[in-house]
Amino acid sequence: MQQFFFGAALLIMATHCGAAEITRRSFQTSDAVTLSFLEAGSEFAGDKNPTIALVPGWLMPAAIWQEQLESFGRSHHTLAFDPRGQGESQVSSTGYTAERRATDLHEFLAPRSKVLLIGWSLGAIEALQYVHMFGTARLTGLVLVDSSVGEEPAPKPGGNFKQRLVCACYFRQATRRKSAGPAGKRR
Repeated sequence: MQQFFFGAALLIMATHCGAAEITRRSFQTSDAVTLSFLEAGSEFAGDKNPTIALVPGWLMPAAIWQEQLESFGRSHHTLAFDPRGQGESQVSSTGYTAERRATDLHEFLAPRSKVLLIGWSLGAIEALQYVHMFGTARLTGLVLVDSSVGEEPAPKPGGNFKQRLVCACYFRQATRRKSAGPAGKRR
């Protein structure tokens, strides 16, 4: 009898402490492309907590968020999106513009009202495009992970990048020397 209770206790603990069950689903966009996503914690959909929506970087599948789905799905409705042409989503011949990809994200989020949107790399840029086009009404938060947002554009070809870099370094050194007083002390 004692072994039965011990076994039942282990089963209950494993059920409540284990990883959330992950299900693959899909939906059709307004331009008739089938997009896929992973879902965990569906039993928490619509509760007081926000839905967590994860958007991967360029060429990465939704499955890259496996550990987050398993962990967050224990307490939150959690979704990981396969953007068009990535993961299990359809590879369409069109629709790879920032505007269309943001529209895909908008259509993906449409059934949800409180969303914490997390974008990684290109997914962060798509999340910003979504906000630009559709606003923040559905969002409770926005997380941008490892994005190039705010970086200066890449240097133009032609070899003058190295020259500009050397000039910038020389300018900084010269400016520091001017602001230093006698014996190299700052004024």
